[in-house]
Amino acid sequence: MQGISIMSLNHTNWLSNTLAVVLACIGFLLISGGASAVDAYDHSMTVSPSQQEGEPEEQLQYTITIENLGANDDTYNMTVTNSTIPNGYTAYIIPTELSVDEDESGTATLFIKIANRTTNTAEGGDSHTITFKSKSQHSSDGGKTKTALAGVVVKSIYGSTVTPTVGEKTVNPNENVKFAITVKNTGGNTEDSITISFTATGTDSWDINPQPSTLTLGVDEIGYFNLSVTPDIEATAGLKSITILATSEDDETVSSSSVTVQVNQLPALQVDKVGSSSQDVEAGKRVYYSFSVTNKGNAVDTFNMVVDTSSLPEGWDASLDQDKISNLGVDETINLTDVLVVKAPNDAAAELETSIVVTISSDYNSSINSTYTSRTTVLQNYEPKVSIVGEDTMSAKPEQQVNFTIRIANDGNGEDDISLALIGGNASWGQLGDSAFTLEAGTNSTTTLRVTPPKDTEARNGYILIVRATSDDDTTTNSRNIFINVNQIYEVSVQVSGDSSKKGDPGDELNYQIFVKNKGNGDDTVTLSLEGEKADWASILDEVELTSGESITVNLTVNIDDDATVGDNDIVVRGTSEDNPSANDTGTVKVTVNKQFKVDVIVSSMSGDPGSTITYSVRIQNDGTGVDTFSISIDDYPEGWSVDPVSFQVEDVPAGGEEIVNLSVTIRSGENNKAFTINLTASSDEARKENPPKYVNTTVSIITIVNQEYWIEFDLDNPGDINVDATVGIPTSVSFDVVNKGTGDDVVALSVTAPDGWTSVSFSSNYVSVAEGGQEQVSLFITVPEDTADQVYDIVVKGVSDCATCDEEGAKSNYELTFKVDVTLDRGVEVNADVISVSKLPGTTANFTIDIKNVGDGADTMIVSILDDDLAWGSLNRTQVSLDKERTSSVTVSITLPIYDLANLTNLERTALQGTNYQITIKVKSEGDLSESATVELTTVIGQIFGAKIEVIGNDQITSYPSTETDTDERTEKFTFKLTNTGNKQDTITDNIIATQYPDEWVVELYQTSTCSSTFSGSIGAGLSKYLYLCAIPDQDSDVGNYTILTEFSPNSGTEPAETVSVVLEVASPRRQLTATAIDSQQEIYPEYEGTSSQNSVKFKVKLDNTGSNVDKYIPEVESSLEDDWTVTFWQDSGKTQPWSSTGVSIDDGELDDLWVFVEVADDADEGNETIEISIRDEEDDPSARAEVMLTVVVQRPELMITASDILLEIEGAVGNATTVKEEDTVVVIVEVENVGTADADDVRVEVFYYPKRSPTTQTEIDDLVIAGFVLDEGKNTYIYTLYDKEANIKSQNKKSIASDDWIIKGGEWYVEVRVDYDEDDSNGKILEPNENNNDARYTELLRVKPDLGIDAMRIDGKYAGSSAQTPNIDDTVTFTVTVTNSGAADVRDARLYITADSSSDNEILMERSNKEYVKFDVDAGETTDVRFRWKATVDDWSSFRAEINPVCDDYDIQIFECESEGDGFALETDRMFDELNRYTNNEYPITGVFEQNSVEVLFEILPDFKIKKVTMDPRNPEVGESVEITVIIENIGNADWQIGTKPLTVVFEDGAGTELTTSVGESINKDDSVEIKFTWTVPDEDKDTLFLTFTIDAGSGNFEIQQCDTCDEDNAGDGKDNDVLDTEEVQVVLPAILGEIEFITTLTERDLIRGVPLIIPVVGLIALVALSVPLLMYRRRSKKARMDDDESEEGDEDQAPAPAPPAKIGVAIVSTIDGKTANVKVPSNMPVDKLLQNCVGKFPLPHANFAVMLNGVAVDINLSLEDAGLTDGCQVDLVPLE
Repeated sequence: MQGISIMSLNHTNWLSNTLAVVLACIGFLLISGGASAVDAYDHSMTVSPSQQEGEPEEQLQYTITIENLGANDDTYNMTVTNSTIPNGYTAYIIPTELSVDEDESGTATLFIKIANRTTNTAEGGDSHTITFKSKSQHSSDGGKTKTALAGVVVKSIYGSTVTPTVGEKTVNPNENVKFAITVKNTGGNTEDSITISFTATGTDSWDINPQPSTLTLGVDEIGYFNLSVTPDIEATAGLKSITILATSEDDETVSSSSVTVQVNQLPALQVDKVGSSSQDVEAGKRVYYSFSVTNKGNAVDTFNMVVDTSSLPEGWDASLDQDKISNLGVDETINLTDVLVVKAPNDAAAELETSIVVTISSDYNSSINSTYTSRTTVLQNYEPKVSIVGEDTMSAKPEQQVNFTIRIANDGNGEDDISLALIGGNASWGQLGDSAFTLEAGTNSTTTLRVTPPKDTEARNGYILIVRATSDDDTTTNSRNIFINVNQIYEVSVQVSGDSSKKGDPGDELNYQIFVKNKGNGDDTVTLSLEGEKADWASILDEVELTSGESITVNLTVNIDDDATVGDNDIVVRGTSEDNPSANDTGTVKVTVNKQFKVDVIVSSMSGDPGSTITYSVRIQNDGTGVDTFSISIDDYPEGWSVDPVSFQVEDVPAGGEEIVNLSVTIRSGENNKAFTINLTASSDEARKENPPKYVNTTVSIITIVNQEYWIEFDLDNPGDINVDATVGIPTSVSFDVVNKGTGDDVVALSVTAPDGWTSVSFSSNYVSVAEGGQEQVSLFITVPEDTADQVYDIVVKGVSDCATCDEEGAKSNYELTFKVDVTLDRGVEVNADVISVSKLPGTTANFTIDIKNVGDGADTMIVSILDDDLAWGSLNRTQVSLDKERTSSVTVSITLPIYDLANLTNLERTALQGTNYQITIKVKSEGDLSESATVELTTVIGQIFGAKIEVIGNDQITSYPSTETDTDERTEKFTFKLTNTGNKQDTITDNIIATQYPDEWVVELYQTSTCSSTFSGSIGAGLSKYLYLCAIPDQDSDVGNYTILTEFSPNSGTEPAETVSVVLEVASPRRQLTATAIDSQQEIYPEYEGTSSQNSVKFKVKLDNTGSNVDKYIPEVESSLEDDWTVTFWQDSGKTQPWSSTGVSIDDGELDDLWVFVEVADDADEGNETIEISIRDEEDDPSARAEVMLTVVVQRPELMITASDILLEIEGAVGNATTVKEEDTVVVIVEVENVGTADADDVRVEVFYYPKRSPTTQTEIDDLVIAGFVLDEGKNTYIYTLYDKEANIKSQNKKSIASDDWIIKGGEWYVEVRVDYDEDDSNGKILEPNENNNDARYTELLRVKPDLGIDAMRIDGKYAGSSAQTPNIDDTVTFTVTVTNSGAADVRDARLYITADSSSDNEILMERSNKEYVKFDVDAGETTDVRFRWKATVDDWSSFRAEINPVCDDYDIQIFECESEGDGFALETDRMFDELNRYTNNEYPITGVFEQNSVEVLFEILPDFKIKKVTMDPRNPEVGESVEITVIIENIGNADWQIGTKPLTVVFEDGAGTELTTSVGESINKDDSVEIKFTWTVPDEDKDTLFLTFTIDAGSGNFEIQQCDTCDEDNAGDGKDNDVLDTEEVQVVLPAILGEIEFITTLTERDLIRGVPLIIPVVGLIALVALSVPLLMYRRRSKKARMDDDESEEGDEDQAPAPAPPAKIGVAIVSTIDGKTANVKVPSNMPVDKLLQNCVGKFPLPHANFAVMLNGVAVDINLSLEDAGLTDGCQVDLVPLE
């Protein structure tokens, strides 16, 4: 048995081994994939790209692709053929060996680097080919070598360097300079054609040329060129930079350099006159000249100006308002307005011309200058004056005469012949008594003006007659208006035009024409009112405005009241003058109301359903004039319908009244949904009673609509019918079908929308009844109105079914169709006149009749106008004629020739009436087509009228002294006549002197020359005048007396009535007589101190008129006594070249001569009037030939005055005051300097200056002012800064406005002052004045240009404020935003802001994040700024935050020198950096000391607060003697980070068994962060089942205590140490346990073992092999174990042993079902399952402790021990989560 067993065992082993070998072989075959060997090796090689372009030194990459075409994997050697690599190139392949699997491909990279640009193989455009190979490493087995090529093309590159040899040169404008410049091809690899160009600014007109402009350079070759630069002649002086550009031939590569040209300054200027350089001036007056200066140089220049006084005549004065033009820009022009002031002396001779030269020279080179010359000529002064003696306004009725007295005065400076004339449209109303006056200067005369308003003159006030006086120069005039108020006459006429009586029915409108006329002589408003019982029936215009004689026809509309009764009614129209109610008139119309019977029935249609009953409300109205009864009958209602009642009566309905009756209509059941009609007839019973009877009835259709579907459309027979051709005025029509597609009959309402003004567009029927399914044709009739233009118009036709909602948009119950109407017109007009020429005399009217015919299409309105009517003599009786086609109408044309009245005709009218005819053209145009017109010419032949007018010019009476005149010429007396031909043609007027009133010995003849030498021929042109001279020579023996000479003038060669004129020649005895008149009896003078006699002299011209009958000699003398140093001399001329002889000067009788009186005034004469009496007598001292004149010399002095109120400040362009000025404002001081004196003040020095309120006291302050431009003023005893110091001319009684230079005001306190005529050497100045004490004034206010700082508000970041405020952490930036306003006047720079706060120990100055105690800020005057102080928070308990600006320097330990130097310099006085206006009243914030934001005080408890967050032990249930790693997590729940430092933080541990461990925290703890500290504790061997562990935080004490937050823990409030102690639960002491972990086994991944054989195949094979092997091995092990069991069993039977005791520890595999991890542990079998679970939770990262312990899928009671729960050694439990 034993042998058999052994054999069997061996046999089994053999089978097993054999099977294993077989399986191994199968596995190997599977792994190898069963592939068979292939002998062929082959491949292909390609390169991409095959060729590349690159720059020198550029490395190119090529991709080489090897494709294995053989049956086996292969490796290839990659090499480059060195012999093909060009000089300087490098080439290599990576990798050098490339392995490629069968049927796969692989790549390698070929690198080729091109040589540098200087190598001959790297020139631009070079190309090279490099060869490379791939060789199979199985070449012995047939592997092959492949060769390929890679091409390289060298790209051309470019680069150059430009270098000028000299970088800067100097040149004059229009001169040439050259720069030598080199160019090198420094960056190219080929020959380069380089183009030279340049750029520059401000050199457009310069000539800049590179020479040459193109260079061709090889690599590194150098070329040369010159840059030629010629600035233009107007080149501006200064530096100009020119950039030189070298552009390579690729047009992209550019190099550059620059040169600088310094253009020299060449000054030049141009002076041009502004306005005229020649002016006239009156003696003693000034004239001003203006000119412009243009800087024609090439740089900014200053020009000096000076007047050449060397040629200035004596007594003349010339000065310049400015003597310098500063900083005039190139080509800049300055206009110097009124800069040259020329004053003529008081005695300047008339027509004297004076030239004054101003020289303007360059300040840069004074030899460069130009001149301006003015020419001034003294004028003679003509000054006639007309005035009215008495009233200048009178009232008169038409044809009533009123008289005015006219005074004519000569206010000029010499004798003047003054003519008087009436001008203006009303000149013909007046007649002057005299019209010619010869007046000496200062004399006057009067004449009478008779004024008569013509008949029918319109009444109104203020008719003007102008009296004009004209001096002898025919240009100087003076006019005076006289006014005539023409009184108004009021008269009104009201008449009925046409039929005044009309009949009508109630409701009718009757129209009457009322003719209203203003028969008064003035404009009037006529109020129209209606009177009478029925006046309310009528309406008329309220009022009409009518001019004198104007009439108007107004319409009276009478609407007979609907309730009117039969009878006659009168309505009175009253017209009343609005201004004079007593002037009124009436017209009456009669209205007759007819007898009338009328009934009206009103009933609305209704809808209803079939079978329903509808009740209609029927209104029976009596529209007749009396009570009536009406019979009602119903008929013609649909079959099957019922109506109730069918007939009835409505009785006694009053006129205008109505009765309402109800009518019930029942619709037949099943009725079609359509409209049905029921006829109701109402008849008047009273009408039938008339004789003969009248039948008055009204039938209405009651429409009942049976509800239905409404659907309509329009249809055209021909689509083209939508286009309609139409002619104006000719009706046309178009038809369309209304189609009813609804379910019942329909009544379609048609409407049309036509163009504006088309009123004649209508339908054949506006309502169309269309049967269900049927259609009805409708015609649209169109008549195009007359004023329609020639174009296409849209007419929109719309149909709407008869239902309430049928007109809704989009409904099928309405439909629109648009017709296109093409309107074409052909207009035409013809004009004819039977008579086209009529002869008429002036003052008559020629009437013509023209016929106008409409030859165009349709009716038309013809517009008639007059052409070529230059004088508006033509008129039309109408300007428009409306004609139907081919109709004719007439128009009357009138040509009215005015009366040939030369005084009232214009030149054109007079010329026309003097012609042969007057022709106009009548043009008639078609209003429909204005291009259609016709014309006709009408001629009025002008006939001749005759007339003459004769008037005496000058005196009509002359006195002669023939007895003393022996010579005939001396006795000849001459009268001047003016003869005017008042006819309208050339005429011959005969004259006749009637010699009946003078002696026969006299010679009296009429001549047409003043020399009495040429007789009058009689021929005078139409409207022309001739001056005739009647020359009379009396004999010496003529008796004394008056002699009348009568002369006749007869037109038309004497055939017309004659005009006569008479003159009187008085023969008188000889006499002596003298008239002396001072032309200027008063002269003004401003004596100059130490002036010359000519400067201090005045002259008077006295006209001496020898009014005697003989020549006489006159001697002047001074009658009054003179003041000291005053002298009077007499001269015959104003130039003092011919003195008046002391024996007298002869003056012929009737002649005048000038006596010039010169008065020399003392230079210190007092201001005031000095009267000098001069007498002139003849040599015979005849009292009749003696005259006296009084001459007054007015001594004038200027009086300059300035007051504080005359000084204004213009601040930034607007007038302000001291409170509005701000620092850096531009201030201009404007002052009005007034000359209240009587003389002009010339060359007045005006100074404007300012100075500090506080005079400087130290040398430093003085130096600072001097540096700033201040100078010491001895008069003010302080330092002043002058804003203006110039001379000005100020006329008497005038003000001169002076504007200072701009003053950029600075901070400080300043006085502004102005003074005039100040001379430090003379207290009175240079101008003598009556009062010298008013030449200085100071501005009323002190300019306090100081800041005034104030804090308006302070806020912090929003997150740190309010009820939910955060607390900043250490080093967090807390931004304090302080709003600062500078309400002062001065800007502030570098002011300081400080923030303070209370800490737990003191009030502290916070540090800004820049580590300073303050921030600086700027704030301009009047501005507000936000200043931000960024504090990096520090640990402490902070409160009472406060901001302060510009504090007391001592309060913040600011050194006094720093306080003064960094501020405004007033620190010594204020102890602050800046002096402020209101003395720091609001420089702190908050005022209360409590800083709140959002109503919550801002407090920061920036402190940490420590708390033990968690304690863990490892192991959690330690055994006695076991070391436990304890981890304590400390959390900072405070507001601030805690940084480790000198104050230690520790944790004290106590185990209750005497062990105490202290561990320091070794790292900082940030806010809301925590830190772990670890230490080791050994479980003591105490006789205790549990231990109580205590953990305490120790934050130090005393000076080393870490301050903690008191309020950070919301759950506890303490002293900052709450939550520092943690008492743990009791800890059970247990025996040691062994714990360990095993790793989880990962799965295999799949891959291919051999190409084409997935790895899964061999893996599956191996798995199968293992699967077969395992049972075999188990079989062998079981056999062996069975044998061993048998042996043991046999032994056991022999010796039975007791069962072993359970082990003290068991091994348990604990599996987590969450992550699949497994823990193998050995634990005491008596350990509670719950304790095991807690150990797992503490050891492993389980999310929670709520697990079930599963053993063999059954939950275990965790309160049992492991043993009691059934856990045995080697068992597995699963942890299954319950959450």
